[in-house]
Order: sequence, then C-alpha cells, then structure tokens
Amino acid sequence: GKSNVMPVEQREKWVADPLAVVQGFFEEGGEWWSRAQEYFSSKLSCEAERKKVPSLNHTPLHQLCSGSLVRYQGMVQDQLGQELCFRSYQLHDTRTNTKTLCCGMYRDVLNIPEGCELLDSSLQCVMCDRSSLYCVPVPGLAPWANEEGEEGTAEGHGAPKETGGGGAKRERSDGDEEEEEMDVSEDVPESKRVKGAARSSSSRDVGKLQSFEKNFPLPGGNGQPCLVKVYGDGEGFGVCAVVEVYGVLQVCPELSLVGLASHDGDQEEEQRAHNPPPSLVPRLHCVSSHVLSHTNPLLPRRLVTPTDVFCEGDLLRVREGVLDVLTHVLLGDRLAAQYTLLNMLSSVYGRTGVMALGKFSVNLTKCPADQPVPVATALYSVFQLLLSKCYLLPLTLANMNSLAFSPRKDYSSNRLKAGLLQLAKGTSLVLDETALQAGRLGEVGVKNLAALGNVMRWQTVSYDFQYHTSDFECDLPIVVCSEGRSILTPDCAVPLSPDAARAVDHEAFLPRGEHLKNMRQYLTLCQHLEYHLPPSVQKAGSPHTVTCQCAVRHTHVHTCIHATDH
Repeated sequence: GKSNVMPVEQREKWVADPLAVVQGFFEEGGEWWSRAQEYFSSKLSCEAERKKVPSLNHTPLHQLCSGSLVRYQGMVQDQLGQELCFRSYQLHDTRTNTKTLCCGMYRDVLNIPEGCELLDSSLQCVMCDRSSLYCVPVPGLAPWANEEGEEGTAEGHGAPKETGGGGAKRERSDGDEEEEEMDVSEDVPESKRVKGAARSSSSRDVGKLQSFEKNFPLPGGNGQPCLVKVYGDGEGFGVCAVVEVYGVLQVCPELSLVGLASHDGDQEEEQRAHNPPPSLVPRLHCVSSHVLSHTNPLLPRRLVTPTDVFCEGDLLRVREGVLDVLTHVLLGDRLAAQYTLLNMLSSVYGRTGVMALGKFSVNLTKCPADQPVPVATALYSVFQLLLSKCYLLPLTLANMNSLAFSPRKDYSSNRLKAGLLQLAKGTSLVLDETALQAGRLGEVGVKNLAALGNVMRWQTVSYDFQYHTSDFECDLPIVVCSEGRSILTPDCAVPLSPDAARAVDHEAFLPRGEHLKNMRQYLTLCQHLEYHLPPSVQKAGSPHTVTCQCAVRHTHVHTCIHATDH
C-alpha cells in the first residue's frame, strides 16, 4: 500500500536521526543525558511536534527506518528485568591510529565502522542498566479509539464491525512475518551493523518466527508488539500499565542471532524468548514516556472535569442520550439501562483491606434466547461504539475449559504467559452466560470460573507463579447476561422486562457525529472523576446503607454507598 510516512529527507533531524542528536549532547560532556532528555521532552510537549513522529502502531514496520524516532502506545505485558548496556564506548581506527569516544545508549548494536575496533578494556567504556519491557497493543481497544484511524476522529460515527469473539482480527501468517523480516533487513544501513556480524538472512533461525508467541492476552489479538528499553528508574511501568512511548526504533538483523550462539542449554530457551526476531518484535529505546490514565483520543492526556467540556444542560442531554441507546439495546427496559450506565461509569477509587471500593458489577437476568441478536452481543456492540476498551466473552464450555484466564510464569523461558484477564484498567467485560450449555467443567474451567469470581468480588487477578500465586489489583467493570441468576456473584441483579412496543430499527438508534463524540467524552470523563463524598451526603446515606444491609443479607456496604453516590 501507499506509505503514509514522511520521507526521511523531509523530516527534521531529531525525528530522522535522534542518535546523532544524542551524540551531539554526549560530545558536549557534563550532564549530557539530562540535557538530551530535556531536549526531547521540550520538543514533544508541543502537539504539532508530536504529530511529526510516525506511529509504530499504525505504520508497517518496513516503512520505518531503524534508528529513527517513533511513538508507540501499548500495555506492559511482562517485565523482562534489567540488562547491561554501554553508556559510552571507545573505538580505535586502525587506518589512522586514532581513538573516538561514542555514546552507546539508545541502541542494541554498537556502531563500529569498517576499519575500526572496539577497545572493550578501555577505561572509557562505561556500562549502565536499562529495563526491558514486553509491550503489546492495548487489549480490547475499540476501533474508534485507534488514534490514527478514521473512526478515531469526531467524524467517525459508524457502528463497530462484526467480529468473532471480542473484536478479534486475523493474525498475520508466518509467511507474512518472514516476508516482512526480509523487507526490514534491506532498510538497515551497513554502517549500523557490528563488524564481522554481516551474514545472509538464510543463516537466521527461521524456526524462531514459527515458534515465538506474541503473548496477546485476548484470543485472536493482533497488532505490533515491541520490546521497550527504559533507561533510568522506569517508575510507573508496572504490568498492565498503558504507556505512550517515544523512542529510537532499532530493527537490527543481528538481534536474530542472539541466543543461537549460546552453549548453555539451560538458558537457550530464555535467550530465544527474550530476544525474538526484530522484524516480529522491534526494539524501542525510550527517550520520553507517559503512563496513560485513559485511551480516549478525543480527550487530552490530562483529563478535565465534565463541566469543563459541557454546560449543565448539555451534560444532562448527553446522559439521556446514552440511556436512550442502552434502553433500546436492552429491549426497552429503562431501569436495566440505568444500572448498566452505572456499571459503565464505575471504577475502583480506593481499597479498604481486601475490599475494592467503587466497583459495581451487574447481572442482567431473564435475557430472552429467541432474539435474532443475543442481548450480550447487542450490548457489546454499543459498548464498542461508546467505550474505548471492552471485550465480549461467551462463557461456553469450550472457552471455559480451554482458555487461560490467569497469567502464568513460565520459568523455562523466564517469561510471563498472558491470560485473558490480564487487561488494562477500565476495560469493560461483557460475559455472555446464555452461551453456557449443560456439561462438565474440567480443572481448567473450575480455575477460570474462580478467576472470574475474584475479579467480580475483589477486583484482583491471581498470577500463577508455579509454586505460589500472587494477587494483582485490577479494575474491570463486568456485565453478565444470563437467562437465570448468574453462576457468579455480581453486586446487582436486574431482570430484563422487554417492552413489546419498542422500535426494532437498530440503525436509527445509533448515535452519530457530534452527538456520538459527546457521549464518548462524557463516559470517559465521568468514569475518571475524582471520588469525593461530602459529609452531608455521608450522613444522609448512612440510614440507607443500614436499610440495605437489613433487607438483603449479602449486600456489600460499598455497593450501597456507590448506588446512592450516583
């Protein structure tokens, strides 16, 4: 297809060749690294300048130049630990008998021109640490939240396309990946290769392409994973954090050879897992990064309050519009729509002991089985239209007994195997329990059911570390659609009461244009509002909380407070 990347000669030097900019600061000496960081941070603080940087998420890898500056948005799936690298290294030119000091940061392979040799015993060779993070595209990201896609703009107002499972797309075949690796290798200049390491592509281990698992949490996930190299403390880059990284792209063919020369059989599998083919998983050396609180491209990184975007009257009209859409998709039941809206706006705002405050899971019961489109599927289509992250999970016996819901540590490769519940904060889950038929849950199915229960009740996901499990906090709003009462334990159960007189034209009820944009902004802003309960409201809500506890034995205190707060 036609390239959407600006030609190298038309791009500014800080984007086309950031390593040359870093080398310039390095040669100035002193606190050069701080000055280099400040330089890139200053450049990237301007939106117009940020748009000059191509996106690794949306640009084919073979259209990007190794050594250029790119941006990437993804979720941290695994922390691969610390690794040593050269902060500086010295070269000896055998032709002129001169020595040159070079910066070794932001690169995987040292630049050693022909006729030069590395003086690895020189005191000028200084080592430093960097963290290696395996990142994947944000799981469950809605099509409209694709920041460079047509549906990410205010004009994108079409309904989400039908996809199998929860938005899964076809993955590239191994043949596609092998072809891409050949394309990328041609773009890497000879000057970027290590002396003596030039080998033909036929010497690469093709089996690595076929056996490497991309480790996407959701079945059928696609997109570009990458290894992010972080210099410094890497604060905030925890597992499941959504990050936006600007960094130096490194796609060096020599990286495919790492681990192949190892004679230690115990570490060979780990070396292969931590050093996948660069055409499949490129390296990104971070020069600037942000941990994102949301993935809505219609709003700035730092969120404002809803009243800063809407006046009070418009805010109420937008809310009513969302309720109208939900009421229609829930067969005309306005009450069920109101509870579903509360679920969409819910988020964990605090924790008291093991109790997650602010969560609100909903079970929509009596979902009719005779609908042309199942209620869960119709509801998910609306979620995918309005929310930036969501996923539909049919609770079939096959899914329950075969899928891995909880992440698992594989010690042979020293890698965290992704689980379906390893999702970013704020990802809404729609569970279709009407798809569950009579049968037997095996050992895996029982564990998966328990994992869903833990998310629903405690908002935690248990990670399996073989000899022990560790609970990681999450924030995943859940809606369960079922015919009878759910086998899980939601905070609230609402039986559907279909309205026989409701309209059947689904297309007419889908929001469009500016109205759709306002709904998307409203839901994100309200979900991220800072929780504050004035003393007067606490005093007024206390009797209601006691009444709830007396009326329903299993009602949680925080559920009552959450309901009165909204």
